[in-house]
Formats: sequence, structure tokens, C-alpha cells
Amino acid sequence: MTDIATKPLPDAEPYRELVKLWVLRLLTGTPVLAKYIQRKSLDEAVSTLLDLPCEIEPKRRNELADKLKEQLDCQSQKYISRESPLFQNIRLLTEILPLSSIEQEVLAFIVLARFEEALTAVVEAYSLKYSDAHLSRLLVTALGCPAQEIAATLNEDSMLMKSGLVRVMPWVHTFAERLEFIVGAPNVLMRPSATVEELISFATRQSAPPTLLLDDYPHLAEDINIIRRYLRQAREIKAVGVNILIYGIPGVGKTELVRVIAQSLEFKLFEVNVTDPYGRSLRPIERFDAYLFNQQILANDNHAIILFDEIEDVLPPPLRANEIIGRNPGNDKGWINRLLEGNRAPAFWIANRVDHIDPAYLRRFDYVLKVENPPLSIRKRILRAALSDLSVPESFIEQHGANDAITPALSTQAARVLRTANIERKEVVRCFQRIVENALAVQGIEKNPYYPFTDDYRLEWLNANAPMDAVCTGLKNQKKGRLLLYGPPGTGKTAFAHFLARQLDQSLTVRRASDIRSMWLGETEKNLAKMFRQTGRDGTILLLDEADSFLQDRRSAVHSWEVTQVNEFLTQMEAFDGIFLCATNFLEHLDSASIRRFGLKIKFDYITFDQRVAMYEGTLKASSGILPSETDLSKARQELRQFTNLTPGDFVTVRGRLELLGKPLDAGNLLEGLKEECQLKPGGSVRKMGFAA
Repeated sequence: MTDIATKPLPDAEPYRELVKLWVLRLLTGTPVLAKYIQRKSLDEAVSTLLDLPCEIEPKRRNELADKLKEQLDCQSQKYISRESPLFQNIRLLTEILPLSSIEQEVLAFIVLARFEEALTAVVEAYSLKYSDAHLSRLLVTALGCPAQEIAATLNEDSMLMKSGLVRVMPWVHTFAERLEFIVGAPNVLMRPSATVEELISFATRQSAPPTLLLDDYPHLAEDINIIRRYLRQAREIKAVGVNILIYGIPGVGKTELVRVIAQSLEFKLFEVNVTDPYGRSLRPIERFDAYLFNQQILANDNHAIILFDEIEDVLPPPLRANEIIGRNPGNDKGWINRLLEGNRAPAFWIANRVDHIDPAYLRRFDYVLKVENPPLSIRKRILRAALSDLSVPESFIEQHGANDAITPALSTQAARVLRTANIERKEVVRCFQRIVENALAVQGIEKNPYYPFTDDYRLEWLNANAPMDAVCTGLKNQKKGRLLLYGPPGTGKTAFAHFLARQLDQSLTVRRASDIRSMWLGETEKNLAKMFRQTGRDGTILLLDEADSFLQDRRSAVHSWEVTQVNEFLTQMEAFDGIFLCATNFLEHLDSASIRRFGLKIKFDYITFDQRVAMYEGTLKASSGILPSETDLSKARQELRQFTNLTPGDFVTVRGRLELLGKPLDAGNLLEGLKEECQLKPGGSVRKMGFAA
């Protein structure tokens, strides 16, 4: 298909005879000739068209009038061909837009009034400011149509006006400004078009096929099912006012989701243009015109759905409605409401944010869906696919997949940059991190701290006073619960939260005292409320570390704000309907009323002798794949029997220290490192031989 912005305009000669007829009618039937006589000259384009001298001699003005009438009589008898591109396009347009013969003629006139110099000159000479009466009289005279038919064509209920193709502006202005087109439409109508799709490309295009499947949106399965059933039935019964709002941060796949839904229903999806044929962004009112045009041309297609993307500036806040939409003050809200209630073709409206949109508009959507970043498993799959040919380690996929600030679009974009720049394989990881961090920083998203979660994590290595397998299963089934995790540092409380998030394929939001505390009175309470509100809306697991900072015993409070913070925390916690974990090293500091509000209180203790041995052997096997001799293992077990204050976190610490020092992770170094960790803890002298844990 040839680009309409570069396709040459045809020669104007095919319209000469028709334009001449219209010009003669206007010169003889309106005050235009009198204005030319007063100026003592015709417009040059008019004189050329009519083969008359430009200068008008006052004494020969009656003779000029007679010549014009003679020309009009002669021109009226001529057969005027309407096989030119403009009329061919108008006939093509009527295949999808049922315009009456009068509407077709009016459309042709206002198009040619923009391109034919002689017609433009006469129209401009007729009136500098067009009232309703001026506009109607001009068209009645030029087209030779009854006044009532012209009035019906200019009425907002006519097909020409309802389609959004042409819009009568409410203020009195020049002809061209009084009758506004959809941006790009006049040029397209003047150029030859082979198909209807090519003709209407100024306002719409059929959407590209999706690259994802329904299975790529497991976190939205229930919503998608409802939407698909609703759309299928709505199209079958020809329901009106079917509108679905999809919103969420950029890059999470909103547009792709709509394409997936449309394809799954075997519907055709048409996207309202956001730019004109020359690549310039359309104004809100221009996009509304394009949307209206889509509605009219697709209204009778039972397999068509409209996608109206990037609507943030299209559905305005109440105070800016008149400015953005450009209609009569006081009528804008009602006009948009009617638009949302009377559309015959179902429409998806997509936005990155909706907090500024008037609630009166929002409540008229049949279904509203917030699209979050995909769950962990999908994010890792997308990231793995995006970097499939760049040989990144699986640990890198795990690390960045766990960062729910990295959207699918950002992963794909970063991978494209790496390939285009031909980044060396050894530099891929570092460069990817740089690209992502810069992209998040410009959006005001802080760098997400990476939690060093190990692949060899085992629930059986936790010394907890609850069946942790059963806990995970229960939370997966119920999708809600309040858990208090307490015990010494390093015993696996935070690691369990990360493990749980992976098992449930959900994101984990971690908050600490430093994220919430504020020096301003009342601000900490607001931050607590915001933490629960945002996490509940996002559907992620919430972990509050250092929970004792907010749940201190109120009986020992010194300041009133210490009590109000605990009260606010308990109120928000009880109202929270998701999975909430609190971790603390100091159970004895917690308020007794807060403790009873947790459904499960799980103590994480120092690991047992059997667990120490299992972790020791498991760490060595994961590192080298080779275990020491049975004699060396027996000696190590004797040593491990003394390490009664050992935690799973100590193994992670020792492993990291050995990597930093460049030492091998072997049986001796690991054992020595664990011994040092135990001795550094309060009361950390290792027990002597003979004590069995």
C-alpha cells in the first residue's frame, strides 16, 4: 500500500467543470459578485476558470452579470462526469458508511473547497465569518438542493456528522474552520484508493496479530474469561454501549492482551489512529473524531472490535473537558457520557493511568481491568526468550525475573539494544543491568535490591515449629493469611518469604522500617496505610521486615504517636485481604494484642544437628559435585555437632566470603567458616564434644 503522505495528488482537471458550475451558481445567486464589483476585480483563479478579465469596469458590470448567467445556463446543460478519484472514493466510502446522495454532494463540495483555488476564493469572498445561516445558504445555492435537506445534512444526527468525518464547529468562523475534517481525510479522498482499507487509513487500521497467547496471562485468567464471554454474547445480541477499560503501567502488555482476546474470539480488531498520515500526534478532539468514524464504519460488522489506545488525554478531568474536547461549555460531560452509552461496536479503551479521569466517565465502563506486571514465572519466561541467543546464566534470569519493576516491554527493549549494539557476550549481563537501571531511574523507580536467593533452598533445612510444606499449600489455596515469623537472625525467615513467592508465582513486596518511618507527625501512619493499600491492589505478597519497629508493646510507650502507629498498623493489617508476613528477631518486644492477630506464629530456630550435616553436604555437592571421603565427612560431623547456634544464613555468608577471598568452597574452608560464624555470635563459644543437639 502506498503511503498516503507521499502519494501524489491527481491532476485537478477532472473537477474543472463541476467547480465551474458551483462557482457560477455562487456568483449569480449570492452577494459575491457585488463584492467583486466593489473591488473592481475578480480573483485571478476565478477569472482564469471562467475565461474573463480580472478587471471589472463599473460601466460594464451589467454586461458581466449577463455573461455569467449565460455561462451558468450553458454549464447547467453539460454532462459532468463523476468518475474522478474523489467521487470514486466517496462511492467506496458508502459501502461502509451509508451516506445519502445529498451528504455525498456536501462532502465533495467541502473537500474541493479546500483544493480548488477558484472555489476557495468564492467561498472566502462570500463571508469572512460563517453563521449557520451563511453556511446553509452557501450550500443551498452552490449545490442547488432544498434548504431543508441541507439543514438535515448539517444536523448532528446526520450520518455525515455522526461519523466524525466532518464536524460543524460551534463558533462563527471561516468556511474551512467552521467545517472541520478528520485529520488527513481530505488528502486521502482526493487520491485514488484501491480498497476500503486504504481509503479509511487516515482514521483506523486493522491491528497486528498478537505475539502472545492466552496462557501468557495466567494472572488474569478469570478476568479474561469474563470479558471473552461478555464480548461474544454482546456481539451476538448486538448490544450497545459495550466498553471495557484496560489500564496499568507502560510495558505490561495491555495492548497485546486486547489483541490476544480479539484473536481468541476470532474477531477483527481495529485500532484508532494516534497520529496523522504525516506522523504528527493527533489532538484529543481529532482522536475522538477518528473514534466516532470507527464506530460508524464498524457498527454493522458483528466480528469487529475497536481499540482506543492512550486515552489519558482523551478522557479529561472535569475542569479541562471543554478545553480538550472543544465543544460547547456545559455539554462536554453529557456528550462523552452519551458516547460511552450508545456505541454500537464494542470498544477497548487503554490507559497507563486513570486517577485523573472524571469518575462520571469511569463508572460507565462495563468492565475495568488493571493489568499488572506478569507473575514471576511469566517474567522469567519472557526474559529467557528475549535473551535466548545471548548466553546469559540462569542465575541472571532468576535475579532480574524477580524484579517486578522490569516489564516485558523493558526486557524486550533492552535485549534489542544489546543485539543491535553487538555487545560481547561477557558484557551482556553488565550492559543489560545498565540499560534497565537507567530506564527505571527516568521513571522514578529506584533500583530494586537483589536478594541472594539460592537455587538449593530446601524447606527441610528450616528448623520451624510448623509443617512448612502444609503452610505453603494452605496459602496457595486460600490466597490469604497473616503469618508472624520470629526467631534469631539468619534462621530463614526472609528466605522463606522469597521461597513462598516463587512457589505461589507471585511478586514479593518487602518493606522495612526505613521505608515507612517519617520524622513528621502522622506521616508514618499514612505510609503504613499506603503500604497495605498498594500491596492489596497489586495482589502481591507483603513482607514487613523488622516488624518489631511498629508493633512494640503499647504498655511501654513513652509518646502518644507510638500508640497511634501500633493502632494504625493493627487496623490496616486486619483489613488486608492478601498474604501478609511479618518477620522479627525480637518476639518479646511485640505488643500482645498484635501477636494474637496473626493466624500462624512460626518460630525459626537454629538448625538441628541432622540439618547441619544435610546443609553441609548439600552445599559441597552443589559447589563441586564431589563429596569428601567418608573419613573426612565423619570428622566434619563431629565438628558440626558442636555448632549449636548455626543457621541457614551462615552457609550463605561463608559461601560469599570464600568467593570474595578467592578461596575454594571445599570441606575444610566451609567448616572453618561456619565455626567462625558461630563464635562471632553473642555467647558464641562452640560447645564441647559430647553434646548432642
